[in-house]
Amino acid sequence: MTFAYTVYNPHHEIVDVAKDWGISNTTTDITVALAQPYRVAAVRLRFNDPYMYDYRAELANIDLKDFDLVLISDAEYHSVPASLEWIQSLGIKNWLFAKGGFNPNDPEHDRVMYRPYWLSRFLEVNTYQDSRAAHKPFMFDALMGARRPHRDYVMMSATQSGLESKSIFNYRTVFPGNVFDGQTREYAAIFPETKVNWPWVSPNLDPAWEVAGNIDNTVSFISPVEIYRRCRYTIVTETLCTGPQLFFSEKSMKVLFNQRVFVMFAPSFFLQHLRDLGFKTFNGIIDETYDTITIDSERFKLAMQQAHLLSWENPNDIDALVSEIVDHNHHRMSQLHREKQQEMRCLMQKHIPVQHWSV
Repeated sequence: MTFAYTVYNPHHEIVDVAKDWGISNTTTDITVALAQPYRVAAVRLRFNDPYMYDYRAELANIDLKDFDLVLISDAEYHSVPASLEWIQSLGIKNWLFAKGGFNPNDPEHDRVMYRPYWLSRFLEVNTYQDSRAAHKPFMFDALMGARRPHRDYVMMSATQSGLESKSIFNYRTVFPGNVFDGQTREYAAIFPETKVNWPWVSPNLDPAWEVAGNIDNTVSFISPVEIYRRCRYTIVTETLCTGPQLFFSEKSMKVLFNQRVFVMFAPSFFLQHLRDLGFKTFNGIIDETYDTITIDSERFKLAMQQAHLLSWENPNDIDALVSEIVDHNHHRMSQLHREKQQEMRCLMQKHIPVQHWSV
């Protein structure tokens, strides 16, 4: 079954909300959508907020009060209470909300569901390429984005221990969203004699291995296959690093899709969250109890210890132990995407009268 009418979909460039909800029959003309027997709009959460990364002033004052149903997508990690307050502020009478992040403290709501938004986009732009190789010259890749406290920690720790010199660590200035706060100073104090190498491009990196000639934030979703072919394992520095909020970004998708063994630097219980989504991690091969430590600096210390321990193991032994896990994770991505699409469709069918669907 498909929704029978044209849906108003003004936000279709960076975040295509109608596509997120599995709808292809759309228009950017609000009068066309309002002329339908059952009027549906698909909009991005907080589209009228000038501080949002894809704000468009010409769309900031959309009036949604006349729509029978408004489908809302959050591509990031806003809390449910704050999102519901925003929905109420617009006077929307009937709505469904797909949130982009997961917070165990968020209240349950029968019109709200979680799905990792960027999963579908990642699968659209990446085709699997085998990055296995018998002999890999480097230990870890750590391709870090915007400057954040936990990335400072990883960079300083790896520099101090010498792991960086045996790996490919990049920590560039081309990604927006820098965060400098108390944690930045706290982590600097842990490594008082070690400079944060930022900006930094590893001298081990051959430019021919880059995903594009010009590196900016538009290449974030492209799998760095040539780097993977030369590095045994991956250090993932997720978007968020502290607090209860969990956000599944392209950084994790890359390692799951490309069958990588990884050590995770993220909020506590992030690995548990991945397992809850049906993925497998490496406990028993790596001591992943670091995931349960709620003090950030202690969690990162234990995670880095596991990276070092992993680097001392025979890579052939590790490959044999993780083969089933990484294969499962690769296939689980497409399966999870299908499950979430079906869940969103069922939610729409529950709230849109049956006469407005076509077979």
